[in-house]
Amino acid sequence: MTALSLFADEMKAAREQRGWSQADLADQIPYSLSAISMAEALHRVPSRDLARHLDKAFGTPGTFARLEARLRDLPFPASFRPFAAYEAEATALYVFEHSLVPGLLQTPAYARAVLATRPNTAEGEVDNLVEARLGRQAILTRDDPPAPLLWALIEEGVLYRPVAPAEVMHDQLAHLVDHGPVDGIVEPFGQTGVPLAAEDPAQRGGQRRQPLQVRAGHPRDQAAQARYVRGRVGVSTECA
Repeated sequence: MTALSLFADEMKAAREQRGWSQADLADQIPYSLSAISMAEALHRVPSRDLARHLDKAFGTPGTFARLEARLRDLPFPASFRPFAAYEAEATALYVFEHSLVPGLLQTPAYARAVLATRPNTAEGEVDNLVEARLGRQAILTRDDPPAPLLWALIEEGVLYRPVAPAEVMHDQLAHLVDHGPVDGIVEPFGQTGVPLAAEDPAQRGGQRRQPLQVRAGHPRDQAAQARYVRGRVGVSTECA
């Protein structure tokens, strides 16, 4: 059982033990029925704030807080790990992607379609990678500390690139429109409507523009992370 499904199962079990419906739980905590339903259905990663309110509503001794902490400790690809701590602490994130929807904005099905293409990766490892990617998204809905400002600059071709079945792509694009405290800009550069395998040198082992993430914190403490075709490079700099 994965950490995400364990959180959802324990949440549902604690609710049903008290004879509460999802609507009843929504009356006990400052979260909507929709948010509770999505958390139990594994469609939304639980935040630290939700875990705290669940412990209070159910009278549990930090059970959900510990489960939520496990979500934040899930494995990341080795090349991303140096940047993960910066992302978790950021007050603002600026992301540019030319090939895929940014990980912080991916749906579970889209993330799985992308990560399943990694060579020599067993299904169980894909499960862990998907869960880790979704776990990162909790920073966008947290209350304490406040969620970071996220600016995502996405090349137009990302919207047309069929990296997953049509239903998955539909849900992913709807997610970009309907979910999250996100300001999004789609830039129309590059060809559109062309499959990635035909258009993108990255699929053939070449290189092209690299996505860049910049984490903003204290003015003297900033970090940038660029993803290359075969991995990621994390760079920390102190600004005068």
